[in-house]
Amino acid sequence: MSRYGIRACDIANLTFSNIDFDNNRISFVQRKTGILWQGKMLSEIRTALEDYIKNVRPSIDSQRIFITLGIPYKPIDYRIINTMINAAFKKSGVSIEGKKHGSRSFRSSVASNMINDCFSTEIVRRVLGHENKYALKHYTKMDIENLRLCSLSVPKPQGMFFELLKG
Repeated sequence: MSRYGIRACDIANLTFSNIDFDNNRISFVQRKTGILWQGKMLSEIRTALEDYIKNVRPSIDSQRIFITLGIPYKPIDYRIINTMINAAFKKSGVSIEGKKHGSRSFRSSVASNMINDCFSTEIVRRVLGHENKYALKHYTKMDIENLRLCSLSVPKPQGMFFELLKG
């Protein structure tokens, strides 16, 4: 979530067929939009997935990757992901008062960082899997320092305005 901005529901629904270890690729159809999401598997994601599958994941007959750790073992749902993230925020001591938190905060962070790093809104839109370019406004925040670089100098008053200011 923090690397790709993938929704909690899509992570919860990942199956082994969505992960291509041979070609370092992840691909799935997004639940919310029905749009195919594809991306290169980052090395830290690959390492974490391999470790989880080999050393942590309970051995049950399910194509879904992420499984609860308590009996009865079953595939997780997005609510478990949100509960884990909220618990991690609480444990960290980071104040979330009045701020976005939970799984959606990761999407917002990925989008804002990409915009601030000068990625085009089209690329950000594709990474987040949105059809509509206007959907980004919910996730991005303006980088004030970069906006200042675009500002124009204020022109000197002229004409009637100059006379009015002169008094």
